[in-house]
Amino acid sequence: MLRVFKLMVGIICLTMCLQGCKYSFKGTSIDPDVETFSVDVFDLRVINAPPTLGQDFSNELIEKIQRESRLNLADTDPDIYFEGAVNTFEVTAPSPEAGERTAFNRLNISIVVDFYEAKKDEKTWSQTFKYFFDFQTDENLLDIQDEALENIYAQLVEDVFNKAFTNW
Repeated sequence: MLRVFKLMVGIICLTMCLQGCKYSFKGTSIDPDVETFSVDVFDLRVINAPPTLGQDFSNELIEKIQRESRLNLADTDPDIYFEGAVNTFEVTAPSPEAGERTAFNRLNISIVVDFYEAKKDEKTWSQTFKYFFDFQTDENLLDIQDEALENIYAQLVEDVFNKAFTNW
């Protein structure tokens, strides 16, 4: 009888503690009042990037938020929304070898993301995110571009998601 009483008290205390918590799933922390989101198509501010880069990144971010949060995509009046632009799409040779040859090339992409909370009617934060993909000097960018973009999108989307929903 005493065990049952202690168990009941423990459950009641735990329930009361959890009522004040924000929604949490897979490490996310989302205000309970936030139910919807929107992601604008990211602008391309570079001329040498694939023309679908902004749209593709936006789609990847939408999929991540839908997959890993309880938020619903909204066309009008979202509780939170993202917008931004692709600022960098360039190939560099960051690792010279002896004799001035490069060991590999690096595709660098940077995006600026603006995050808004509609109820506050202001920009909550703005940040630039960067990532890269290394490939051999004898490989053509067009031949490895799909793989490179897939890897870069995955990391950039993860970074944006973490900034927005896990307060890192």
